Amino acid sequence: MAGIDDILAGSADAGADFCLAAAQAAVRRYCGWHVAPQARISGTLGSMGQRVFALPAQNVSELSVRVLDPLGAEYVDAPEGSWRLGGSLIEFTAYVPPSVAAVSYEALAGWDPEDVPDVKSVLLQAARRAAQAPSGAVKSQTVNGASVSYGFSGDGAPMVTLLESEKALLAPYRVGRCP
Repeated sequence: MAGIDDILAGSADAGADFCLAAAQAAVRRYCGWHVAPQARISGTLGSMGQRVFALPAQNVSELSVRVLDPLGAEYVDAPEGSWRLGGSLIEFTAYVPPSVAAVSYEALAGWDPEDVPDVKSVLLQAARRAAQAPSGAVKSQTVNGASVSYGFSGDGAPMVTLLESEKALLAPYRVGRCP
């Protein structure tokens, strides 16, 4: 296992790669999923006795669906024609009985990075701010007043934050419960 000195040295050596990874993590946290590039995802979805389920991803191009058998003991393939994919929603022709993990899915979701230049620009800007900030990531900025404030975690370590303008660009890519 790596010691603290190894971890600190690795972080310092990483430089731009470290800042880019931190920016990617910030975008993933904000959006609720990875956005780009396309990746295989899997998981389970709970049911309260409904027909429509939202996947925690967008731009789903492949999907396989399994449902709990009537006894709730194992997953079985959902019969052909018993469901359809609409965007990032799975719609079943019949109600799925209530269960904490009623539906199991595997999907290919996300965009090619070249198809989402707005997301790419947010990543690059956030990474650039993190790399150039003398004492932390820019948390807010004022253009005409030329004021800048830096964001820190609870222990004083610098962190990558997203500006409100960047959050506005990422808004169409958010999934799940969004305030």
